[in-house]
Order: sequence, then structure tokens, then C-alpha cells
Amino acid sequence: MSSLQLFAENDLKGESVTLRGDIPKLSGLGFRKKAMSLRVSGHPWVVFTEDNYVGDFRCYKGENLSIPGYEKKICSVRVIKRGLDKPQLVIYEDTYYGGQALTLSGPVESFESSGFQGKGLSEIAVKGAWIIYEENKFRGRSRIVIAGDQNYDYYERVISLGLVI
Repeated sequence: MSSLQLFAENDLKGESVTLRGDIPKLSGLGFRKKAMSLRVSGHPWVVFTEDNYVGDFRCYKGENLSIPGYEKKICSVRVIKRGLDKPQLVIYEDTYYGGQALTLSGPVESFESSGFQGKGLSEIAVKGAWIIYEENKFRGRSRIVIAGDQNYDYYERVISLGLVI
């Protein structure tokens, strides 16, 4: 079983909380914007700077005696239950999984050559964790999708895709 332990001080010290599943709001546990270090057991975890898995994010594995850039900023967390190996994502050109579909196993800098430019409106993350960008070459606003996520009617179009590593 995977777990994430957040600590209120550097070097895995001080008050702590142990998590075993996704938490959309750490405020309910009294640990919102409190973590200074963390320990991951099992699968990797993604931490977010806002509630409900939005804002800046970063993937962690193992022990992290400090978390530069994320000290006292973590508001929500997700576990990548199926790991990061052999990623797979299916993207559809229309909402509700309609139209042409592409099955991907790696990053895509631009969808221009695939005929998908500006059309990717729904996706299913089969394995791994993916970063979806609004602009070519992994730029612009981004969001993360993790294996098991199904977004059938997203308002932002997929322009490029990166992998969480």
C-alpha cells in the first residue's frame, strides 16, 4: 500500500500526517500549506499548491528532507496508483470520447502533424501520469491527468502532452 507522510519541519521532523489516498483539501486534516518535508512509500505522489488538484504540481518519490519551491504550499495530493512505467493515454478529438482517437505512450510536442491541433477535447489516462498543455512545446496553462482519470468534456483543448517523471 502506498502512503505519503507530510512533516511540518525539514528533515522529516515535527508534526506529521500520513495519507493513504487522494486528498482534495488538506485543510480538513489541519495540514494545508504546512509541509516542509515528506516521505513517500510505494507509488509516486503528486502534490498541488491549490485545493482540488489544481495549481502548480510536482511528483515525489522516496524521502525528501526538503521540498524546495513547495515548502508550506501543499494544499492537495494524489497518488499515482499504477506507477509511471509504460504510460498510455487515449485522446479524442471531440467531447464524450467522440471522433478520431489517438493512443499515446510518450510526450507530444505538437499535434499539428496528427490532425489533432486544437481538437483534443476528451481523454482517458490508462497508465502513468500526464501533463496536458494549452500550447505547443509544453507551454501555457497545464493540468495533470493520472491513470484512471476520464475527462469527457474538458473546456481546454489539448495542444501538447508531457509525462510526469
